[in-house]
Amino acid sequence: MKVLLLFTGGTIGCKCSDGVLQTDRKTEYELLSLYASRYETEFSYEVIAPYFALSEQNTGVHIGKLLQCISDHLHDGYDGIIVLHGTDTMAYSAAACGYGFGLDTVPIFFVSANYPLSDSRSNGVRNLHGALLGIREHIGTGVFVSYANTDNRITIHRGTRLQTPLPYMDAFSSLFDVPFGYFDAQDCFHRSDVYTEEEDALVPLYRTGLFDRYPFAEDALWLSPFPGGRYPMEIPEETRAIVLFSYHSGTIRTEGNDFETFLNRTATKNINVFFLGGNPQDYPYESKQALRSEHVTWVPYISPDAFRVKLWILYAAEALEDPQIVCMSLGGDVVRIRE
Repeated sequence: MKVLLLFTGGTIGCKCSDGVLQTDRKTEYELLSLYASRYETEFSYEVIAPYFALSEQNTGVHIGKLLQCISDHLHDGYDGIIVLHGTDTMAYSAAACGYGFGLDTVPIFFVSANYPLSDSRSNGVRNLHGALLGIREHIGTGVFVSYANTDNRITIHRGTRLQTPLPYMDAFSSLFDVPFGYFDAQDCFHRSDVYTEEEDALVPLYRTGLFDRYPFAEDALWLSPFPGGRYPMEIPEETRAIVLFSYHSGTIRTEGNDFETFLNRTATKNINVFFLGGNPQDYPYESKQALRSEHVTWVPYISPDAFRVKLWILYAAEALEDPQIVCMSLGGDVVRIRE
């Protein structure tokens, strides 16, 4: 089994120096040494570091370097590619890879750690084990995330369905709490019975230099609801899209002159409006009816983290001629609810 390891930094690539946690390239050797001492999985590997940083510092520049590195080596005969990444922005980078390369590619696994490798609580080595098992057992193609929460069970998530942990926590989950599958204590893989995904309806979006012109996601304005929050009266000139995140029930405040003025202004300026979380299949709350406008696109069930990246890449790739394109499945991102 031949694997390409891409080290990018993050907690899994950190050491404590003078009381400060810092990235350290030497951790790649520590990780592989620790793995060899705990597991007997045999594999050959090559190591590349497209960049090395704490993942909270990531911008489109870092994501672009990662995708370019993967693209350069995607057809070099590796059985799989493993990206060692920080937890803070892993959901975004995994989604970017899912949208960049789609489902029909060699398995690409993201691996991270909740604590530095020197800390006995760290799950970094176990997460690496899950990725290697996934490649060895041919559990699927496309982009995955291998991560063990506090229950120590290695869960495999589809990269475009990963959700960042709640504040102050380090436990990851998949959209609707339905992961791709998991490995049991005997390293046997079990695919989730209720997990389904559609084939790619879009051509994978990665292009060389994709993020050179768009290192920051400045095209979209992201609005989250909270009681007392007002809709903006002024919209930045560079705004090409507005994303309205909803409460958990798929609703937002639609009463008040500020909402009506805001929505009319987006229509006048020909700005695409995307409503995320308010799927038409949900209960038809009265508050939703004001959003049934021809210039408001209701987004299907997609992870909010992944959708941020999907919209960003679509604009960067100049591929958003029709707003409905965001609703088309790519990288296994769209969840269809069974009736």
